[in-house]
Amino acid sequence: MREPEFDGESYETERDFDRLHSQYQRVWNVMKDSKWRTLYQIHVAINGLGTEAAISARLRDFRKEKFGNHTVNRRYLHDGLFEYQLIPNVKPVQLELYQEMKKRAGEQPALSTTKYAHELPQH
Repeated sequence: MREPEFDGESYETERDFDRLHSQYQRVWNVMKDSKWRTLYQIHVAINGLGTEAAISARLRDFRKEKFGNHTVNRRYLHDGLFEYQLIPNVKPVQLELYQEMKKRAGEQPALSTTKYAHELPQH
Protein backbone atom coordinates (compact mmCIF):
# COMPACT_ATOMS: atom_id res chain seq x y z
CA MET A 1 0.00 0.00 0.00
CA ARG A 2 1.28 3.43 -0.77
CA GLU A 3 1.39 5.83 2.14
CA PRO A 4 -1.61 8.14 2.40
CA GLU A 5 -0.85 11.70 1.31
CA PHE A 6 -2.66 13.79 3.88
CA ASP A 7 -2.86 17.52 3.36
CA GLY A 8 -4.79 20.60 4.35
CA GLU A 9 -4.19 24.13 5.49
CA SER A 10 -3.33 23.16 9.08
CA TYR A 11 -1.65 19.80 8.29
CA GLU A 12 1.93 19.36 9.55
CA THR A 13 3.55 16.04 8.65
CA GLU A 14 5.63 15.64 11.82
CA ARG A 15 2.71 16.43 14.08
CA ASP A 16 -0.19 14.80 12.20
CA PHE A 17 0.93 11.96 9.91
CA ASP A 18 1.14 9.11 12.46
CA ARG A 19 -2.21 9.99 14.03
CA LEU A 20 -4.03 10.33 10.69
CA HIS A 21 -2.40 7.25 9.20
CA SER A 22 -3.42 5.17 12.25
CA GLN A 23 -7.00 6.47 12.03
CA TYR A 24 -7.07 5.71 8.31
CA GLN A 25 -5.92 2.11 8.88
CA ARG A 26 -8.31 1.48 11.79
CA VAL A 27 -11.34 2.83 9.91
CA TRP A 28 -10.32 0.90 6.76
CA ASN A 29 -9.96 -2.35 8.69
CA VAL A 30 -13.45 -1.97 10.15
CA MET A 31 -15.20 -0.78 6.99
CA LYS A 32 -13.55 -2.92 4.29
CA ASP A 33 -16.22 -5.61 4.79
CA SER A 34 -18.78 -3.27 3.15
CA LYS A 35 -21.24 -3.49 6.05
CA TRP A 36 -23.34 -0.46 6.95
CA ARG A 37 -22.34 1.34 10.18
CA THR A 38 -23.03 4.63 11.91
CA LEU A 39 -20.12 6.85 12.92
CA TYR A 40 -20.72 5.79 16.51
CA GLN A 41 -20.56 2.09 15.58
CA ILE A 42 -17.26 2.69 13.80
CA HIS A 43 -16.02 4.65 16.83
CA VAL A 44 -16.82 1.68 19.10
CA ALA A 45 -15.28 -0.82 16.65
CA ILE A 46 -11.97 1.08 16.69
CA ASN A 47 -11.99 1.08 20.49
CA GLY A 48 -12.78 4.79 20.76
CA LEU A 49 -9.47 5.74 19.09
CA GLY A 50 -10.85 8.64 17.09
CA THR A 51 -13.73 11.04 17.32
CA GLU A 52 -16.78 10.74 15.11
CA ALA A 53 -15.59 13.89 13.29
CA ALA A 54 -12.21 12.24 12.60
CA ILE A 55 -13.92 9.06 11.39
CA SER A 56 -16.11 11.11 9.07
CA ALA A 57 -12.98 12.79 7.68
CA ARG A 58 -11.33 9.43 7.03
CA LEU A 59 -14.45 8.22 5.20
CA ARG A 60 -14.23 11.33 3.01
CA ASP A 61 -10.55 10.56 2.41
CA PHE A 62 -11.44 7.12 1.02
CA ARG A 63 -13.42 8.85 -1.75
CA LYS A 64 -10.41 10.88 -2.91
CA GLU A 65 -8.42 9.62 -5.87
CA LYS A 66 -5.13 9.75 -3.96
CA PHE A 67 -6.64 7.43 -1.29
CA GLY A 68 -8.01 4.91 -3.79
CA ASN A 69 -11.18 6.51 -5.19
CA HIS A 70 -13.33 4.11 -3.16
CA THR A 71 -17.10 4.44 -2.95
CA VAL A 72 -18.51 5.51 0.40
CA ASN A 73 -22.28 5.25 0.47
CA ARG A 74 -24.41 7.10 3.00
CA ARG A 75 -28.02 6.49 3.96
CA TYR A 76 -30.33 8.32 6.30
CA LEU A 77 -31.75 6.38 9.25
CA HIS A 78 -33.67 8.92 11.36
CA ASP A 79 -33.33 12.09 13.41
CA GLY A 80 -30.15 13.23 11.62
CA LEU A 81 -28.45 9.81 11.98
CA PHE A 82 -26.70 8.31 8.96
CA GLU A 83 -25.04 4.97 8.19
CA TYR A 84 -21.99 4.58 5.96
CA GLN A 85 -20.77 1.76 3.73
CA LEU A 86 -17.34 1.47 2.12
CA ILE A 87 -17.18 -0.28 -1.25
CA PRO A 88 -13.49 -0.92 -1.97
CA ASN A 89 -12.37 0.10 -5.44
CA VAL A 90 -10.50 -2.90 -6.77
CA LYS A 91 -8.63 -3.88 -9.92
CA PRO A 92 -10.38 -6.43 -12.17
CA VAL A 93 -8.30 -9.39 -10.89
CA GLN A 94 -8.87 -8.31 -7.30
CA LEU A 95 -12.57 -7.92 -8.11
CA GLU A 96 -12.84 -11.61 -8.99
CA LEU A 97 -11.02 -12.59 -5.78
CA TYR A 98 -13.22 -10.24 -3.75
CA GLN A 99 -16.40 -11.72 -5.26
CA GLU A 100 -15.20 -15.27 -4.59
CA MET A 101 -14.23 -14.42 -1.00
CA LYS A 102 -17.67 -12.94 -0.32
CA LYS A 103 -19.45 -15.94 -1.91
CA ARG A 104 -17.43 -18.39 0.18
CA ALA A 105 -18.38 -16.43 3.28
CA GLY A 106 -22.02 -16.73 2.24
CA GLU A 107 -22.35 -13.00 1.63
CA GLN A 108 -23.55 -11.05 -1.36
CA PRO A 109 -20.64 -8.98 -2.70
CA ALA A 110 -21.26 -5.23 -2.70
CA LEU A 111 -19.55 -3.75 -5.71
CA SER A 112 -18.59 -0.27 -6.75
CA THR A 113 -19.77 1.00 -10.10
CA THR A 114 -16.69 3.23 -10.34
CA LYS A 115 -13.66 2.37 -12.46
CA TYR A 116 -11.22 -0.20 -11.04
CA ALA A 117 -8.04 1.81 -10.91
CA HIS A 118 -6.39 1.44 -7.53
CA GLU A 119 -5.17 -1.36 -5.32
CA LEU A 120 -6.76 -2.12 -1.99
CA PRO A 121 -4.75 -0.97 0.99
CA GLN A 122 -2.65 -3.79 2.38
CA HIS A 123 -2.38 -4.43 6.11
